[in-house]
Amino acid sequence: MNRLRHFIVLGAINGFLAVAFGAFAAHALKDHLSAGLGHPSHFPVYRSKLGKMISLHSRFYGCVRDVGAQPFDEQSEAYRNLEYFLTYMSNGLEVNGPGARK
Repeated sequence: MNRLRHFIVLGAINGFLAVAFGAFAAHALKDHLSAGLGHPSHFPVYRSKLGKMISLHSRFYGCVRDVGAQPFDEQSEAYRNLEYFLTYMSNGLEVNGPGARK
C-alpha cells in the first residue's frame, strides 16, 4: 500500500473510532467527549474500573468492541499503524502520561 493511501485509510479508521467512541460515550457513558488529537500523549493510563494500567492498543480494542465491531488483536499491524498515525498527528503536544481515568 503506498504511503498516501495508507494515511487515507488510517485517517478513515481514526475518524471511525472518534465517531464510534464519541457516540458510545455520549449515549452510554454520558461523559464528555474529547478530541482524537493528543490521545497517545497520556497512555499508558490507569483505569480505576479495571484496577490496572492499560495501553493505547487496549483502548483501541475496547473502543472497537464496545461499538459492536470485530476488534483486531492488540499489537496488530492495524493498531500499530493507527498508533503511528495518531502519534504523528500529535507531534509537538506535551506528553502528560501516564494518566488516570474512571
